[in-house]
Amino acid sequence: MTFFPVVLMVATALTACGAKKQVAQNGYYQQQQQQSYQQPQQPTNQPQQQPAEVRPTRTKREIEPCVAKALEPAENLRMYATAVSYVEQQSISQALQTAREELAATIRASVEGTLKNWAESANIDQRVTTQMLNNRNWTQYIAEEVYRSKTLETTMYDLSDGTVQVYVCIEMGTKQDALVKNIYKKLEPEVSDDEILKMKFNQKQFEEDTKAGLEEYKARRRQAEGL
Repeated sequence: MTFFPVVLMVATALTACGAKKQVAQNGYYQQQQQQSYQQPQQPTNQPQQQPAEVRPTRTKREIEPCVAKALEPAENLRMYATAVSYVEQQSISQALQTAREELAATIRASVEGTLKNWAESANIDQRVTTQMLNNRNWTQYIAEEVYRSKTLETTMYDLSDGTVQVYVCIEMGTKQDALVKNIYKKLEPEVSDDEILKMKFNQKQFEEDTKAGLEEYKARRRQAEGL
């Protein structure tokens, strides 16, 4: 064996041993790093910071102007209504028609309640009150009064779909007290031929009950609108 082959063999062996040692060292360091990553974090003694309190935002509620106008205290009966259409004038016409219809229906409901209470308390046949309610004198009178009502306020809103929403507030020309008196006068002929019914059909009681019914209706509407 010559000198050079021996040296070559020794060098190769030393290189292999060094490589194995380096691999072993790298594997050890990697294992130590993985263990350190897997170890849970030790809790600190510093208190955790509480999130800042977030106050909710608020938006003031606004009553629609026509609604507010119709429900404010007034000597004359008022009513509001709304309608939506692609044509502005059609929205206005529909809102006015609805307001008039609701106004007439409110008056009729109040009178009907008064007559019903009167029939029950005075032991009157229900057919009498039905005949009185169907009397054309007072229904025609209310229709004319409602038709002559004036527009107090109108508001318009352009909606995102291209339609126009309209609110209207109307008011009757005759004051509420005078209106109720006139209704009584229109109904009185229905009982004028019967002395007993005429005596029982008290004007003061009729006016008080009818106005109370109208005020009750307005109170319910105010409560519904948050006024």
